This record gives sequence, structure tokens and C-alpha cells, in this order.
Amino acid sequence: MGGVGKTTLAQIVYNDNVEVTGRKCFSTTLNQLQVMLKEKLNGKKFLLVLDDVWNDKYAHWDILLRPLKSGTEGSKVVVTTRHETVASVMGTVVAYHLRELSDDDCWCLFLKHVFEVRKCRGLPLAAKTLAGLLRAKTDVAEWERVLKSDMWDLSNEDILPALRLSYHYLPSHLKQCFAYCALFPKEELEICNCPKLRSLPDEGLPFSLSSLSVFLCPLLEHRCQPYTGEDWPKICHIPHIEISFFQISCQS
Repeated sequence: MGGVGKTTLAQIVYNDNVEVTGRKCFSTTLNQLQVMLKEKLNGKKFLLVLDDVWNDKYAHWDILLRPLKSGTEGSKVVVTTRHETVASVMGTVVAYHLRELSDDDCWCLFLKHVFEVRKCRGLPLAAKTLAGLLRAKTDVAEWERVLKSDMWDLSNEDILPALRLSYHYLPSHLKQCFAYCALFPKEELEICNCPKLRSLPDEGLPFSLSSLSVFLCPLLEHRCQPYTGEDWPKICHIPHIEISFFQISCQS
């Protein structure tokens, strides 16, 4: 389930204040990337973190694995995923399943970021999201309105009501943009007609994206211009990019 803390745990494993490399991978083919990885990793011990993996095709994993075999003994690959099939395809060790927090621990986390904490179902992301939503609401009536919202009665197999509420209370223009983006598959993203969208998330876009299109978003288009835009470093890893009249393909 999303929000249980898989990405956060992975970040704790590899995050370091010391920057060991500042090199970015720009335009390159898969074959060139494999050659470069093999040269860089040859005889070295490395840690590779693949976050939020959805692809369960063993053939694809095997292609990625080939250059990694040039690393020395002791190298590790950490994979986070929501799906057992992905873990079984990639894993050479038993998968580690993160468990939900207890209500007491969830309440402690909730207090740090400011309901009934049982509604968070032990997920750290749900506790933080709900606390962030309520922190700006100082009227008791507003808290009661959230507590009595019909959102809590909806099915929560994939999306917890506590997380759905964060979408429900978004400003209308952001809600429209968010819903529009959700229509596209994880490999492709088209951002269109969001004139108030000013920038991309600080952490950038997922490395799983193979295509990005940005149209009718004047503020964002300016920041995403090739090489000169402030948000260009956040998207330069995507193989195919279209920004209004600009089209960039890393395969060309």
C-alpha cells in the first residue's frame, strides 16, 4: 500500500550530506547507458536504489542487471514496490514487508505535524497529510466537517480516505490539474491547460517516465525550457519531452 514509508526508508539508507558525484545523465541510448554503467561500476562496490518499481517483466530487469554485474562483491540493489510480483522477479533475498504504525505511534507523528487517529490506518503518509490539512483550519466546525466527511465511507483498498481528503480540499485549479495528470499511464505524462501551475515538485519527476508533454502552461513552460529553464534539471532524464513548440528526444 502507498504511504507506508517504503521511499522514506530507502532514502534513509542512501541519503548523505556528502555529494559524491554531480554528474547527470543527459541524452543517451539504452546501449550507451549500459556501456557507461559498466565502465563506471567495473571493480567498484555500489548501492543502487530503485524506488517505486511497477515493471514486473523479468526480461527488462535482466537487461538492467547486465552492466551491474561488473561491480565488485558486496554491491547492493534496493528496490521499493507495492507489488509482490515485482519483488519476486527482482529479489534474490526474501522481501521485507513494512508494517503499519500502531495508533499510538501514528498519533505521535500526527502531533509532530500539526481526528481520530485510527482513520490513518497506521500509514505515516496519511497521518502527515491529514495533519497538514487540519493545521491551517483553526475553526472547530471545520475540523468536524472533515471528520464527518463522506470520504471516510468510500472504499479504501487502494487510496485511504485520509489521503483522498487531501485531494478533495485542493484549490479548484490544482484539483483539475491533478486529476488530469492521473488519467495518463505512469510511463507518460501530459500537462495541459494549467495556467496557474508555476513549477514542478522539488524532487523532480519519476525516472519511470518515458514521455512528457507540457502545453498551455505558460509559467511552467518557461521554467522547463531546454538547458536554461529552472525546472529543466528535474526533467532532463526523460527520453522524450515536448514543451509547446520545443521537442526533445534523447533517442535522436
